[in-house]
Amino acid sequence: MVKVAFIAVVVLSSHLLFLQPMVDRMQETADVLCGGNTSFSFFKDAAGFVFMRDYSASSSAQSETYAYRAVFEATGLKGSRDLQPSAIRVSSDVLKQVIVEFEGRNLESRNDFMPVCLDSDHPILEGSGLQNFGEAAVQLLQEIFQTDRLDSCTSAEAYCDDWSYLAYNLWRIRALCPTTCGCKEALTGSLVAVSSKYGCPVVCSSDYRQSLQQRNCSDAEPGSAMLTNYMRSLAELRNGTLDTETCEAFLVPVDFDGLAYDMCADHEALYGSGYASARTVCPITCGCNVVPNRPGCPPRCVQP
Repeated sequence: MVKVAFIAVVVLSSHLLFLQPMVDRMQETADVLCGGNTSFSFFKDAAGFVFMRDYSASSSAQSETYAYRAVFEATGLKGSRDLQPSAIRVSSDVLKQVIVEFEGRNLESRNDFMPVCLDSDHPILEGSGLQNFGEAAVQLLQEIFQTDRLDSCTSAEAYCDDWSYLAYNLWRIRALCPTTCGCKEALTGSLVAVSSKYGCPVVCSSDYRQSLQQRNCSDAEPGSAMLTNYMRSLAELRNGTLDTETCEAFLVPVDFDGLAYDMCADHEALYGSGYASARTVCPITCGCNVVPNRPGCPPRCVQP
């Protein structure tokens, strides 16, 4: 009986002196890591103010985002290796110094700094030390446009000017796939203004200007790819059709976004809202041959 009592005292003492403190520390650690309100995010602005935002996404919805998968994969926790490679690994010491510069930049600033005008899945980027860069771009494209049918920038070309999506998504795809989406090409008839603010890296601008040099000073022909793309995008944006499928449609103001724009004269106002004017597509209708050297007009347009 005494022996049983002794064992009981030893077990109780061990629990109180060793096990319970360990359990208490584990509970404290769990409370610190996972306790309290975790359904919020925060950011600090340039002045130092801290802003709080409620976050109520379910765990299943959260796990479907590229950002979640990338971070989860990097942890190496159980189940993380079952995911597609998402986290971008930088193996080059030189690139590590460059990548740091992307932190905290908005889309425009990021595109001002971007040193190359290449689609994100271009082999050169992967070979330069940005592991999983192309795969990450594909996953972002699938997330932006809610389809798993996309497997490259080229496969996403139809989305570059699809105005059934938010304009910001069209700017993001340009940041991911600048070559495919025409950041280097002035003859695509894109309604999206070519600017770092609207997705195109600044480094693409020299190729764009060189392409514009090749543009004849003549209105795009009805049915041409350039005019068709521009007209289609404009019709999607207006949720309707234009009165004509020729450049004559721009002889009168066009209503969209609740405003009436002169698609020729209002070049600066359109550009400021993220749209390309009709000057490159329809330079004669827009008077580029009468008043040449205006923004958007082909350089080949000269005063008679």
